Amino acid sequence: MNNLINEFNKKVEETGTDSELYLLSQKSKKIVFSNSTFSEISENKNSGFSVRVLQDQKKGFTSSSKENLNETFETASDLAQYSSTTPMKFHNDPNSSIKKNDKYLSKHISVSDDYYLNKGNEIIKAVQEQIKPDNAGVNVTFQLDDENLHIVNSKGLDNEYNGQYLSVSSSIATAIGDNIIEVYSAAAARNKEIDYNKMIENLVSEYKLSKNTVSVTPGLYPVIFSPSSMVWILKALAQGLDGKNIEKKISPLTDKLNEAVLSELFSLKEVPENTELPESIPFDDEGTRTKDHYVIENGILKNYLLNLESAGALDMEPTGNGFKFSLMSGRSYNMTPGTGFGPLFMEPGKVELDDMVSDIKEGVFLRMSFDCWMGNIVTGDLKGSLSQAYRIKDGKIDGRIKNMAFAGNFYKIFGEQLVALSNKSVPALLGPGFLTPHILAKDVSIM
Repeated sequence: MNNLINEFNKKVEETGTDSELYLLSQKSKKIVFSNSTFSEISENKNSGFSVRVLQDQKKGFTSSSKENLNETFETASDLAQYSSTTPMKFHNDPNSSIKKNDKYLSKHISVSDDYYLNKGNEIIKAVQEQIKPDNAGVNVTFQLDDENLHIVNSKGLDNEYNGQYLSVSSSIATAIGDNIIEVYSAAAARNKEIDYNKMIENLVSEYKLSKNTVSVTPGLYPVIFSPSSMVWILKALAQGLDGKNIEKKISPLTDKLNEAVLSELFSLKEVPENTELPESIPFDDEGTRTKDHYVIENGILKNYLLNLESAGALDMEPTGNGFKFSLMSGRSYNMTPGTGFGPLFMEPGKVELDDMVSDIKEGVFLRMSFDCWMGNIVTGDLKGSLSQAYRIKDGKIDGRIKNMAFAGNFYKIFGEQLVALSNKSVPALLGPGFLTPHILAKDVSIM
């Protein structure tokens, strides 16, 4: 797509339009096993670009999968006249440009298909051996992702990144009588070795627990939130930190910088400089350099999430959180930049997870809640089903809870209700760039 960059630079020189060109190319290979049998190897390629222009402080945006720069540029310019005014400004420091390097490449990409075919069969055989005599179907997917992002603008910015990583997911899906069981385990890495034995151990453990369904009486309980549940729950914090909501003064974190907003046990950092994390990237989708920094430190709010537009509105510096990214679909050139977290690390506490469980007479271990944003998450209100949750009874996890939900407010659960953090921060199943400990909170509503 270098010819698009040349055309863009020529267009900028001719028109003097304040503008940005965003180019994205993606390749993905999947090696899939379904119901304990090899299913397919598929490859997908996707590429396109988008243009943003600023004219009289009005913003125009459009995107295309075809190399028609002039037409796309003109469309963005035409659309700008119909938009409201914006305080956004493009970066104007060409000396901050970032060139792609090998730090974000993965050794797993070059491994042969035969390796993954053999590894998939090994995983299935190991799982089947450990769940005998059950004849449940085992699913395994290897996904190899390779993307190249290039952002240039009329101010001289020229940032490029090439990132690769491997993700592996496994699941068991079956029905035993009227008990429908579906459990997951996953791992991801850029260059570290995948711990397949640990993934298998987690999957088998979840399966065996799920065979026994139990119930709890609706009420207030101690709840252990797993790292995987926190991927979804932290959406509430992201909404509260979103500069757009701060500007509108609808977030409970408005005007709270450098004030205590959560428990002093709660310290959350963005860690994009950890290049081993699959979601690490040297700049966001607007070209702002990313860097390690605290969002919350010992319960004290340190930073909002600001893209170029919200930073301009608040007269603050952008924080490198302007992303064209969704948790389920990934990065897309068709999206305008919103705000979101980069890779996260929540500092662990001092309690062994086993001790945390053993001290609970009756409570809930929440592995996953996919829909916990059903409440008003801008204000921190959470309500979600116990998609994958287990009862803790007399200090032991004894079975799976079904057809129930939890509710509460993020700032209370992880504020006054937070009791303890486990002593290890580990990756979430569906968010490999999120590392958190297990978190124990008291008096959480289960219904």
